[in-house]
Amino acid sequence: MNKGVTFAQYLEMYLAHRKCSLAPRFFTSVETVLRSLLLFLDVTYPSQVKTACLQKWADEKLLSIKPASVASYLQWSRLFFQWCVSRKILRKDPTEGVLLPRVRKPFRRNFLSKEQVHRLISGCRDDELKYCLYCGFHAGLRLNEVVMSRPEWFDLQRGLLHITQGPNFETKDRDDRTVPLTDEFREFLFKYGLRAPYMIAPNKITGKVYRVYFRKRFLHYVSTFNGINLSFHDCRRTFASLLASEGVSIYKISKWLGDGVQVVERHYSHLVPQDPEINRINLSVEQATAAALGIDPGEPEEQAVASWEDLYQLVWSMPMTKAARSIGISDVGLRKRCIRLEIPIPPVGYWNLPPSRRQPAPLLLPATTEAA
Repeated sequence: MNKGVTFAQYLEMYLAHRKCSLAPRFFTSVETVLRSLLLFLDVTYPSQVKTACLQKWADEKLLSIKPASVASYLQWSRLFFQWCVSRKILRKDPTEGVLLPRVRKPFRRNFLSKEQVHRLISGCRDDELKYCLYCGFHAGLRLNEVVMSRPEWFDLQRGLLHITQGPNFETKDRDDRTVPLTDEFREFLFKYGLRAPYMIAPNKITGKVYRVYFRKRFLHYVSTFNGINLSFHDCRRTFASLLASEGVSIYKISKWLGDGVQVVERHYSHLVPQDPEINRINLSVEQATAAALGIDPGEPEEQAVASWEDLYQLVWSMPMTKAARSIGISDVGLRKRCIRLEIPIPPVGYWNLPPSRRQPAPLLLPATTEAA
């Protein structure tokens, strides 16, 4: 420990260290909190920081800020003091004894119906704000992704939106992603145009936190609709919720959102349409046996069961759900029938790959191609 180095100097070293590993907007938030803590503590050296002072800081924050936010602030402070301990600047982390009320951050499940989305978009006379609404409701973009969206992200000919990182922009998960454009959004973009260098407020380059901040304009517009209480992030939630309600796979939704499958499943799996297979609990023995074999008990078995070759061609020509629907059985039933007849089926995720990356179907057929 260098006794001549002050708390403020160590904080500058830590911030320089963290700046390389944090997203710019998140780094700004961490920096603001730690600098305000330095002013509150009013000490010269890190060794002068006491747990009681940190407790007082946390208690004062709780008077005006949500407990979950204070917990985040304390965690950011804890990481700084742990950094000091790891470099032997301090012997002990002073945040260890700070107590906060136990909080469980609730999942926000606020989203709109299709009719409400249509009302909001069709009623908007501000083209720039309407663009923002389309980005949220039709593509699931985060607020900063909308702010930083560029004309080169859009491939209108192919109907694709490529969210890509750049020198002054990073996505939350630090990965590029592609979202297909809805026909409605694409038609709007042809009229709106691809504006450079940014799709909204193109003449403004920098801002305090966001390059531009359209939150007030958004909230003012939403407030004109009775019964709608909405944050901009709820547009993203609505995008995912409506897709899940229509039976779109959680895997696809997660790819379009840029979130992990588990995150999307935790928030939206409750919206997946009802599964009629629950009714199997009431099936008779004969019906249950037929269902297990993927056979519709309402038609003769010789009509329901296709040949080995027919099924083989079917499951390698389209996704399993679509293939099953085309012959009037469930995808589970079709899968079971393929297993029973030893028909190879595409691996999980096969149809989500671009055609160039899909492995070709196995070519070998059995000597007897008629189903047993």
